[in-house]
This record gives sequence, C-alpha cells and structure tokens, in this order.
Amino acid sequence: MVLQLAPYSGAPRLRAKLVVTYTDGSATSLVTDKDWLTADGLTTFDSVYSGEKDDARRADELGRVALGRPPC
Repeated sequence: MVLQLAPYSGAPRLRAKLVVTYTDGSATSLVTDKDWLTADGLTTFDSVYSGEKDDARRADELGRVALGRPPC
C-alpha cells in the first residue's frame, strides 16, 4: 500500500469491543487484545482524488489467513 503518501498515515491499530445480546437476555463480549493480528487487505492503492485499486487475486490467500490456515 502507498500509505507513506498520506499525511495521516501510521501503523494500523484497532481497539474494539463487540457485545452480542441474545434473545434470552444473555450476552457475550468479544474484545480485542495484544494477541490480535492484522493483515493487509485487497487494497493496493487509496487516494481521495484518484480512488482505490484492489487486487482481487489476494482474496483466497486472505481468506485462508482469516481461517487460521497458512497461505498457499
């Protein structure tokens, strides 16, 4: 990705908490922590003026990583 061109760029980071409330009233929380990993997505270029370019050939590889399988 060409993040170095953006004046607001930096290392990717995310802090999230998802609370799922079931119909029986019980709830489950999913919270990010230090064990979460990041990966580049399909986007190879992003610009406010020029739009976005994606490489769809990476979809299978990213799907395997999301499922905890090694890339091909």
